Amino acid sequence: MKARAFWLPLAGLSVFLVLNGTDIAIADDDDQPVSVLGAEATVTVSPEAVTKSGIASARPSIVPWRKLVPAYGYVLNATQLITLVSDYADMKARLESMQAQQTLARAKLDRDKGLYRDRQNISQEQFQETTARFQSNSAMVKAEQVRVNNALNIIRQQFGSVISDATEKNTIFITQLLQQQVVLVKVTLPPDMDLPTPPSQADVTDYGNTGGHGTMLHYLSPVTMTDPAIQGRSFFYFASAESQLVAGMNVSVLLPTEEERPGIRIPASAIIWLQGKSWIYRDNGHGKFTRLPLTTDVPDREGGYLIQDTPGQITHETQIVIEGTQLLLSEEFRAQLESGDDDD
Repeated sequence: MKARAFWLPLAGLSVFLVLNGTDIAIADDDDQPVSVLGAEATVTVSPEAVTKSGIASARPSIVPWRKLVPAYGYVLNATQLITLVSDYADMKARLESMQAQQTLARAKLDRDKGLYRDRQNISQEQFQETTARFQSNSAMVKAEQVRVNNALNIIRQQFGSVISDATEKNTIFITQLLQQQVVLVKVTLPPDMDLPTPPSQADVTDYGNTGGHGTMLHYLSPVTMTDPAIQGRSFFYFASAESQLVAGMNVSVLLPTEEERPGIRIPASAIIWLQGKSWIYRDNGHGKFTRLPLTTDVPDREGGYLIQDTPGQITHETQIVIEGTQLLLSEEFRAQLESGDDDD
């Protein structure tokens, strides 16, 4: 194909685009190339263009990273639990009121019993009325105690002993639950995976917001019943109600294990998003930058993502572009677009 040439702007520079075959070359006024090479999407930028465009590179920082187990999460509708807890609290309040009345009835019975035995200072009829009132109060206390125990057992059967104990002790978690300050998430492992000890914290990595960071979950207790659809071991976790988790959501969860391995942190400024996928530019030196796919399974709470060393792609010794990635992507696509127009 005959070479053709035209001008394109790059970060305030005048650049000259030369099309020849499948390669695209861009040269500045001093004939120092800026090119996009075929399928590898490698952009070559002159040192002057790098400086004037503010393109900056750095090695990613090394961070300790635990092996992660993927799991399925489902944000529960806590209405049933809140109702059970509220009913239990009402029953317990009635029981305590009845117990207080029984204490008074016991004191009156003991006093009337002494008066009746002491020369019958009260009549037999009065003493019998006091005795009957005490026995009636005792029967009501016993009946209410059974109802309270049954209510607590229902919570224990459906949500486990940790939540039932918290209900009985009226812990801070129960207060937050009743005030709808927390949400419950049931986390289920794949059938072929298990964790001897569930981690105290887990991360929701995806709930419909592409590129969004996850929400931290806090361990609560094991689930008493297996999810019939997944047949994996399940746990209850909770998160702040201020998170974007709402009842009915299916979410992806990562559970850290005790096994540690080295990882690297990719800052948010290094990441570009294109067609639902994430990418970074590797600085190959001599002004050459290659666009590489980035795995976003593990969000970093400081922003960006955590990944493992990937020999030949990204390692802790790789220079990655941390400023100017969007500029490189724009110039890459602009050159490819101009190349396609020329082929027509």
